[in-house]
Amino acid sequence: MELAEKFLDFFLHLDKHLLTIVTDYKNWTYLILFLIIFCETGFVITPFLPGDSLLFTAGAIAA
Repeated sequence: MELAEKFLDFFLHLDKHLLTIVTDYKNWTYLILFLIIFCETGFVITPFLPGDSLLFTAGAIAA
């Protein structure tokens, strides 16, 4: 149960963890962002993922 809570917390506060993801995974970040945004818009069971705020945060980090 603790793993599920950490997993949910990570995805709900992804904008705070994004800078760490960028520094750790560098070019893989694009694939990670694509998968998160695709899942948020494409699947019925994942509307809790931060799609719009994630795009704004990724744009701010890219600038």
